[in-house]
Amino acid sequence: SVQEIRKTYKITLITSYGDSAAGSLDKVSLAALENLRITARVALEDKKAKLGKIMSMSHDELSESGHYVVGDPSLNALVGAKRESEVQLSALLRTLGPNHRILNVFSRESRN
Repeated sequence: SVQEIRKTYKITLITSYGDSAAGSLDKVSLAALENLRITARVALEDKKAKLGKIMSMSHDELSESGHYVVGDPSLNALVGAKRESEVQLSALLRTLGPNHRILNVFSRESRN
C-alpha cells in the first residue's frame, strides 16, 4: 500500500497546511496543484511560441519588431527613446540642413 511505501522509503508529505502526519493530499490541494501545472504549461507554450517567432525572423525584422514579440518593458522604452531621437534628428536635419556640422556627425553615427 501507499503507507507501506512511505514507511519503507521514509517519505513524508507536507501538505499546504503544514500537517506532515496526514500524509495525503486532499482534493483541494490536488486542484490547486493542477491549476499551477496548467498555468505553468500555458506560460511554457507562450514562451515556445515567442521563441518560434523570434527564430523565424530575419535580422532586419528582429531589429525592427523584436521588442514587440519579446514584450520587455525596458526594451520597449529604449526602442521608443531611439525612435523619438530619430524623429528629432530628422526634424533638425530639415531645419538646419544636412550639411550642418553637428548634424552631419550624428547622421553618420546613426547609420553605423
